[in-house]
Amino acid sequence: MASRGHLKTEKVSQKKLHQITGQKGSVYVGSSVDIRQRTGQHQREGYSGTVYYARTDNMMRAEDKLLQQNPGRHNIQKQSNAKQGKGCVYGIKGRKYNKN
Repeated sequence: MASRGHLKTEKVSQKKLHQITGQKGSVYVGSSVDIRQRTGQHQREGYSGTVYYARTDNMMRAEDKLLQQNPGRHNIQKQSNAKQGKGCVYGIKGRKYNKN
């Protein structure tokens, strides 16, 4: 596992992403047009581990599938609010440290 407050990124297929987000240790799923920016945001929020991501032509549909099948423990929303355009869907496998 990565050290406290560090996230690395790894590109995977959507099939592999669904497998990873179904495993123990998966804490958050989402979508983004800019995965590097979103990774930095999650790191500042205290997440540590790996961001697994896959490219998609329809972020809303792909994120909805992730949320329905394998919602992360830290996900509040149950439905995507992403646009129906190209981007990435992702899952964080790791943990979140409290930010003091």
